[in-house]
Amino acid sequence: MNTPVTEAELQAWVDGRLPPERRGAVDAHLAQHPADMDRLQAYRSQNAALHALFDPLLARPVPPAMAASATAPTTPASAPGPVRRPAWPPMLRAAAMLALTLAGGAG
Repeated sequence: MNTPVTEAELQAWVDGRLPPERRGAVDAHLAQHPADMDRLQAYRSQNAALHALFDPLLARPVPPAMAASATAPTTPASAPGPVRRPAWPPMLRAAAMLALTLAGGAG
């Protein structure tokens, strides 16, 4: 069965996480699609540049105050109180009924 190569597989190839059983199909696809190969090589270069920039920072220990704040328990937000509906809608209905009653009695 000749399964088409997916974008997820191309990204896995870049990351070195492509399952070995799909490696041949992806390599064949890249041999036939040089634009995809150029794009993936650019992704690999970008990955290398990001690692060069940030790996030294990521290798440093986390400052104790930051580690403590990241692991400190959080207090739950206070639960909102019951919703109070305004008192005027029932009064408005009563006034409307009174007005209709008076208008009906006058007519």
